[in-house]
Amino acid sequence: MGDDFSRQVAKKWKRAGRKALRVLHGLLLAAGTLFLALLFLLFSPFPQRFLDWMAHADSPEGTPDAANVVFVPAGGGMPSESALIRLWTAGEAARRAPGAQIALGLPAEAEQVAAYRDELALRGVAPDRIKVVTGRNTREQVLRLAEAIPKWDAAGVRILVVTSPAHVRRTAAAVRKVLGRAKICALPAWNGDFSSNLALSDGAAGEPADTASAAGKRELFLRYGLESNARALLDAAREWMALAWYRMLRWA
Repeated sequence: MGDDFSRQVAKKWKRAGRKALRVLHGLLLAAGTLFLALLFLLFSPFPQRFLDWMAHADSPEGTPDAANVVFVPAGGGMPSESALIRLWTAGEAARRAPGAQIALGLPAEAEQVAAYRDELALRGVAPDRIKVVTGRNTREQVLRLAEAIPKWDAAGVRILVVTSPAHVRRTAAAVRKVLGRAKICALPAWNGDFSSNLALSDGAAGEPADTASAAGKRELFLRYGLESNARALLDAAREWMALAWYRMLRWA
């Protein structure tokens, strides 16, 4: 009887082991498939095209030069890459639309507000053009923006959204949801780039990028393009999920 019991226990463990191996095999197969799919995407134009799509507002109206309100969400706080490049782009927008008010969307932190104002002042934006709309996230900042707009312009609202490329579509959708009457367009805050040929496998440095050889272009892609595609895919996918969340909550 003891032998029968031992055999039954052994069979159960064997069946459990087989099930565990099947589950492990399935997980490894799924992980491998996902890895290969991501690798394929990183070597394709898809990440940049996805990011380009996220960097546009739905049904834009007007041009940056015609805006009377430039809305700049905070970014990552000062100093940070996202905040600095948004403020640099906002300075360019303020120069192109000299009559526009600059609305900074920020948490209510005095030190950060002062740092953002100072950075815009370095870009030549007069202090009386800078307004602050406080909020913990894009939705709250847009709501405060809607409360403040009637004080600035009663005739018509033309809003220019200035934010990181992946954040444009969600921000513009949130603004349109709250301010349906407003005309909305966007100016994505893209990173700058060098026009020189930086390929080490080519001859003289400083040549225009379009003179790079095929080998030089492959080298540049492996040195910089893969990382750029990975960042573009991550940023666009994260913001796409945030946009889906906003739409589910009817915030956009």
